[in-house]
Amino acid sequence: MVTSAKVPVRVRNILNLESGLNDGLALPFVLLFLELSTGEAGSVLEATGSLGLETVLGLAAGVVLALAAGGLLGRLPDCALERCLEGLYALGLGLLAFGGADLVGGNGLIAAFCAGVALAVTRNEMPEVFQEFNESLGSVLQIAAFTILASTVAHGLTDTVGARWVERRMPHG
Repeated sequence: MVTSAKVPVRVRNILNLESGLNDGLALPFVLLFLELSTGEAGSVLEATGSLGLETVLGLAAGVVLALAAGGLLGRLPDCALERCLEGLYALGLGLLAFGGADLVGGNGLIAAFCAGVALAVTRNEMPEVFQEFNESLGSVLQIAAFTILASTVAHGLTDTVGARWVERRMPHG
């Protein structure tokens, strides 16, 4: 549904945002409950404070990096970055936000999500550009996955067929 051309672009973007927001809001609670279930947490307050700090640091890292990246992208001359590469720029920002948040003790998933939202807000054309990039990247990854699957199956078949051929040709005993 999110990639269907029959659904208006605005609705697709809202659905993407909503699904990411659900994950981003649920993640700190899931981590909190996992921490509490292990029995290793000193207290509920300590675990809550720790995860709250991770969440805030992740959010801050993602937004700050996205604002800087969006500002930099806006200052580049038109010929500096091809439109088809702006999706790669956005993907790189997400990876940078994930790593940057990890460096400061923040949550990388929340940082990457917040960076994407902040970049989309500061650069209005970015959701459409990234969607085009995402579809191209998805096609490449599908081809890679099918190639790996086919080579694995072919390797398994050649091992099986080869073993049977050797069994028939070699005397037992």
